[in-house]
Amino acid sequence: MHSLTKGDVYIIYEASHSLTKGDVDIISYEVRYSLTKGDVDIILYEVRYSLTKGDVDIISYEVRYSLTKGDVDIISYEVRYSLTKGDVDIILYEVMYSVTKGDVDIILYEVMYSVTKGDVDIILYEVMYSVTKGDVDIISYEARHSLTKGDVDIMLYEVRYSVTKGDVDIILYEERYSLTKGDIRSHKK
Repeated sequence: MHSLTKGDVYIIYEASHSLTKGDVDIISYEVRYSLTKGDVDIILYEVRYSLTKGDVDIISYEVRYSLTKGDVDIISYEVRYSLTKGDVDIILYEVMYSVTKGDVDIILYEVMYSVTKGDVDIILYEVMYSVTKGDVDIISYEARHSLTKGDVDIMLYEVRYSVTKGDVDIILYEERYSLTKGDIRSHKK
């Protein structure tokens, strides 16, 4: 652990672990930065795990940022998983932002899945926004599925908005399918 102090700024750096047992490699890498200057706190927390057993690779990558200035909190949380077994790749990518200023909460949640097996690609992309100001809740939910097999592309695009003010709910729901096979296109909305 290293600790540096320069005026009212504190920087902390910490830690690296590496374990090997048989054909399994487990690596944990952790870094923590903590900066404090006046009423601003900036924290970065990072953990990386890497497990290898035969032809299977499992990687988890996590980063957390936390910034505080007055009554404003900004948090970014990111996790990435990568699994490889033979010709199959599974990737999960997640990002969460949380911003708080007074009575306003803004949350962004994003998940991405990517699966590859041979010539088939399956991608799921999801974004969720949640905004709260007083008694008003605004939620946007978006999911995208993309499947590719040979020359066939199947896409599903979905958007949902939900607005709540008092006892009033306004919901917009949209679905779109797009199928492409050679020069034949089918579209449904």
